[in-house]
Amino acid sequence: MNVFLVAVAILGVSASGPLMAGAAAPALAIAFWRNALGTLAVAPFAAGKGTGELRALDRDGWRTLTFAGLMLALHFATWCTALKMTSVAAATAMVSMQVVFVVIVDRLRGDKSPAAVVAGIGVAVLGVLVITGVDFSLSARALTGDLLALLGGLTAALYLIAGSSVRERLSTSAYTLGCYGICAAALAVACVVGQVEMVASRPTPGSRSSVSRSVRSCWATRCSTTCWPS
Repeated sequence: MNVFLVAVAILGVSASGPLMAGAAAPALAIAFWRNALGTLAVAPFAAGKGTGELRALDRDGWRTLTFAGLMLALHFATWCTALKMTSVAAATAMVSMQVVFVVIVDRLRGDKSPAAVVAGIGVAVLGVLVITGVDFSLSARALTGDLLALLGGLTAALYLIAGSSVRERLSTSAYTLGCYGICAAALAVACVVGQVEMVASRPTPGSRSSVSRSVRSCWATRCSTTCWPS
């Protein structure tokens, strides 16, 4: 069963970037719907025991959970925007730097990483430079997209670190419901403040295919993060 869930997670992660980049929907709208739909999908499984765990969470736990949800919202907002500005390969490579940021933050907190981990990160950074280095000569827009994806990697790292502590006290369904619910709420506010169109008012034949791609991207990435939660 675990092998199956890992396979679904890998397929979802692999498909999410191209699907979101190809969707004509605004980046913030895509970020909102992928989390809102995921929250709704998990809600039935979190009913009862999961919601009870959230109610029993103390103030410190809610503070950490809220921080994780907000960092996740920033991660999706920056990465989805980056996919509209640079190549999928470059955006994915830069956002994957989250592992580097996790190690750096752990180091600042006094935790040392094994030499093999540091060596592996060095190889990963070299690979990112090979993939994204060409963007420096392409355009300012592509470079901005790379930087946004890098910021997405940093916020993802902060989400992982914060989430790992509160995950010790919550089940997968309870954590997903709380964290992704907070994330979706934050992105909804961002869409309203930024006057981002969240639902197409007059769908046309062309927009229907775009909406279809958007929904597929939401469900693909939601399946990946639900099957392989942080």
